[in-house]
Amino acid sequence: MSAITSHPGRFELFDRNRLLVDLDEATDPGSPDSVLVVVGLQGLGELGSHPALSRLRDRFAAIVGASGAIYHTRSTELCAILDGDMHDVAGVVGVIHEVFVREALGVDVRVSTGFVELPREAEGAPQALALADQRLTAAGGPVR
Repeated sequence: MSAITSHPGRFELFDRNRLLVDLDEATDPGSPDSVLVVVGLQGLGELGSHPALSRLRDRFAAIVGASGAIYHTRSTELCAILDGDMHDVAGVVGVIHEVFVREALGVDVRVSTGFVELPREAEGAPQALALADQRLTAAGGPVR
């Protein structure tokens, strides 16, 4: 996605409104393959002011980097739309999981993820987010 704005060592974190616009584009049948990744962090408090959240958010942005666009949609949820299909982004997804499990050690947090292959699995932003949330909930076991 071309939505990332890079800064020295940092990438722009977009909001939920931008995610909805980008998802509508990514779910268009003629769009190139991409993957919606949603990472839920439960146990850090609803306000998302826990110091671990900031650290994990920065790590998420560093991992995703130029591979896609990054979004902060809820206080304890991060999203990315990664360029390519699941095969192309498997390495990035694996690193996200590994880093979040390692970084969450010593913190009472559950990390869960949901993935949606775009445009193959969804016909619009609402359907993509509903499917990601469903998979996020199904994967919601502890990963500490």
